[in-house]
Amino acid sequence: LRYIGGWPDQIAMRRLLASACADADIQTVELPDGLRRRETGNETFCFNYDNRDHTLGDMNFPPISVTRIHHS
Repeated sequence: LRYIGGWPDQIAMRRLLASACADADIQTVELPDGLRRRETGNETFCFNYDNRDHTLGDMNFPPISVTRIHHS
């Protein structure tokens, strides 16, 4: 159980969420601002809603794009 008595800044919020996820054995991936990722069974969708390219691992995501990755 965690209680936050205020609204932390972005760095503190990331630390708090990372700690809570680690305690619950939930894997996390640090995403750049403007890039979001959703996993659904055997697919991953990456949404770049930014006006510039973003890179995650060895993949590049062009601006304002949706990328579907199928996992076998």
